[in-house]
Amino acid sequence: MNTTHSGDQPDLDTEVEQARYDRGAEVLATVDGTAGQHVVDALADVAPALAHHVVAYGFGDVYARPGLTAPQRQLVTLGILTALDGCESQLEVHINASLNVGLSAAEIVEAITHAAVYCGFPKALNATFTAKRVFADHELLPVTAPPATGNPETADSTGRTVQGFFDSLANGEPVSAMFAESVDHYVPGAQTVPWTGRRSTRAEVSEFFDLLGEHLQPRSFEVSQLFVHGSDAVALGRFAYTVRSNGRPFEGQFALHLTIENGLITRYHMYEDSYALEQAVTGH
Repeated sequence: MNTTHSGDQPDLDTEVEQARYDRGAEVLATVDGTAGQHVVDALADVAPALAHHVVAYGFGDVYARPGLTAPQRQLVTLGILTALDGCESQLEVHINASLNVGLSAAEIVEAITHAAVYCGFPKALNATFTAKRVFADHELLPVTAPPATGNPETADSTGRTVQGFFDSLANGEPVSAMFAESVDHYVPGAQTVPWTGRRSTRAEVSEFFDLLGEHLQPRSFEVSQLFVHGSDAVALGRFAYTVRSNGRPFEGQFALHLTIENGLITRYHMYEDSYALEQAVTGH
């Protein structure tokens, strides 16, 4: 969206303002996906200056600050919008954004429940029913409450889910259904390796495993140690693959950090020798 406006608003036409807007638009897309842009577009023919300030100030100046993570900012935003009157439409946008940045449905409900102590039950109920509509759209109903902090069953549940994930991999079974709809998936590496980089949705994770199968022929995959603490697990092990396109071997050690929430994988960070991987794939 170009923010050039009529002559009565020259302050929005400067390079500085455009840079703020561009920075905000990037953050907005990361946090809200397409929903945030729909709000901005709806203002274009009635209040373009307001649209500019929402993006440039709200997201370019405030959301872009480093002091809080995106999920933490959404928790604050959910609490405030729950407490305000008449903000259900904005609350709906930010519940979608909360799911987009990795909060679970259970965490969103817990944030609204916590807000009830300070803003009252009527407002918390309104917010909960708004959340329910969003969860229904994402097929997240019923919402299952997370285990209480310190519950010894949490680690056992995490371990079972992780072991099931590795068993499915070993058996050549599809594993994308074991991931949450919103996921923090990261495999560092060069751009010349098509499956590296960040992914944030179940569909993108499915594409990741498809690319692995397309490019690599597995020879061995062994988990030598598994550390589980609460909802987090770290697996250490070794692997050996053959690059299908050139027959080059690629083998080494790996460390995999997984986070499990409500029985689904919400974080997948794989660390391996990315330099050796690039050499094997590109043949250099």
